[in-house]
Amino acid sequence: MFCTSLNSSCTALLCWLALSPLCSVAADRLVIQHAAIIDVTGGLLQTDSTVLIEGDRIAAIGPSRRVAIPKGTPVFEGRGKYLIPGLWDMHVHLRGGKDLIAAR
Repeated sequence: MFCTSLNSSCTALLCWLALSPLCSVAADRLVIQHAAIIDVTGGLLQTDSTVLIEGDRIAAIGPSRRVAIPKGTPVFEGRGKYLIPGLWDMHVHLRGGKDLIAAR
């Protein structure tokens, strides 16, 4: 697998990305297939990648042609999508404009 160093940093993002829009899917494992993974440690784009998630862990990650998908595993199409480890949307919207700034 080309991306073993990303296993711990990818887990939260990949699980969130895979599960948040698909909460109705009850599965112990799932696959995101044919996605592009941005390797933030090496600055590379790993195209046509597949991620196998079992429970709360990444079980396999690598080129789509090499990752075996267990029979019966839900497969979500990642073509045209990106997986970015460690990216969290932490921005906020503050209301109050100039009044809020003046109060500080």
